[in-house]
Amino acid sequence: MSDAPRYAVCESCGHRFRQRTGPGRRKDYCTVACRRRAQRRRDGQAATLPTAHQPWAQQIADDLQAQATRLATAQTTGADLHVLLAQAAQLRHEADFFTAAAVHDARHRGETWETIAAAADVSVATARARWREVTVRRMLERRARHTRPRSASGVASRLDPAIGASRAQHRRPLLPPRALAAALSYLQRESKVTIGDAARQADLSPSYVSRILSGERTPAWPVVHMLATIFNGSAAELRLLWESAQGFGHATRQSLPAAAQRLHEALRGLHLAAARPALADLCATTPLEPALVRDTLSGDHIPDWPTLACLVTRLGAQPAAVKALWEDVHYAVLASRDTFPTTGLNEPLLPQEDPPGTGSTS
Repeated sequence: MSDAPRYAVCESCGHRFRQRTGPGRRKDYCTVACRRRAQRRRDGQAATLPTAHQPWAQQIADDLQAQATRLATAQTTGADLHVLLAQAAQLRHEADFFTAAAVHDARHRGETWETIAAAADVSVATARARWREVTVRRMLERRARHTRPRSASGVASRLDPAIGASRAQHRRPLLPPRALAAALSYLQRESKVTIGDAARQADLSPSYVSRILSGERTPAWPVVHMLATIFNGSAAELRLLWESAQGFGHATRQSLPAAAQRLHEALRGLHLAAARPALADLCATTPLEPALVRDTLSGDHIPDWPTLACLVTRLGAQPAAVKALWEDVHYAVLASRDTFPTTGLNEPLLPQEDPPGTGSTS
């Protein structure tokens, strides 16, 4: 029984070949030609995959962390079951990529197939066949092709058909491209916090933080909140930018204080994404007055819709991006007042005052 021939699968051509017996390292290729062909393939693909100093598994682990946070956020916010299950399936799929990349990294660190098989609780033959280098490379190249052009907003559209249908009706982006990344990058520059320091504080890899700031990745909200805090900014001001990047809607029929605060935070987020231009630049060649713009951005005033639309346009976004937020304020005002003032609403956080000597009966 011990004299029975042993076979392996060539990592280059995929054909079975008779494996050598006795001492010495087991062969990965059936012929010298296959080994050389594999080497040429590795040399040609070196530029398309992470370099040796950046383990393949690290980048996937970063994406796994963001995906897991996204799933937790969906669960916390009461997302539909089909959304939760779709995100869970995506998480499992990404975990398979991580396993393959981790095995590849282990092999390049000198781990034997016997050690890898023991860690994975499979036979050596199964480990060799499942994670041979050519197979892992093809897997990760396929993953790179499928994920590189996509943003998190595309993921949200696929996971929630309602989001996809809504986005299909608005082909033109309502906010500037990569507005969230622009706002975070501005905060990072102003804070003087380096990408490396931010990554260490957030327990993320520097490469992942760099891709967030460049707009290549749209992280889950907890990551945005954490980075905004590290960069000494207000996370609330980035909420609209993040929701737009994810393709999410917003809660409607809020109280007047909540609706007004939400609108002001969104406007300050747009101002941030535009690198906080000076009031004089915003008002140039427009009917906008610097004092009105200052009071609007500070939260002391909500202008009428034409004025607000002009301001949003000057900030580089389409007015429709904040129309629903302004309408929420308008609805809340009409619920407590007779009309929305034609000149705008000062002190919007104060509801209609009761006559002296009376109190609220609600």
